[in-house]
Amino acid sequence: ASDFSGAAPSPRCFNADSTGGGVLCDALGQEWLVIFGGLCEPGYRDNETWMLGPLGPAHTAPSWGWHPVQDDDLVQSPSRPTARFHHTLTVVGQTLIVHGGHDRTLTPIHAMGRQD
Repeated sequence: ASDFSGAAPSPRCFNADSTGGGVLCDALGQEWLVIFGGLCEPGYRDNETWMLGPLGPAHTAPSWGWHPVQDDDLVQSPSRPTARFHHTLTVVGQTLIVHGGHDRTLTPIHAMGRQD
């Protein structure tokens, strides 16, 4: 049986996920795949962060679920890294580091963002 709540990130492209920079381990030692930002339709970018998991063997996949990291119910929030796409996401301990990418005008973002 699945505990999937029905909540999930909106379809997007050019987002970053933590598979290239490691999975996030919580205080219980559970592993999570994390995605941040991206380009949604039609050309809208966001700064939402979502976690998928807790990860485990393939046979446990039906119990994995999407969980929003932000608790403010906002697609855009000044308390999170700048909305962007074409960026990288790296896990350092229990901190997410977002770097680079482009803003809505395709201007490169040379700043780094962090989400604990």
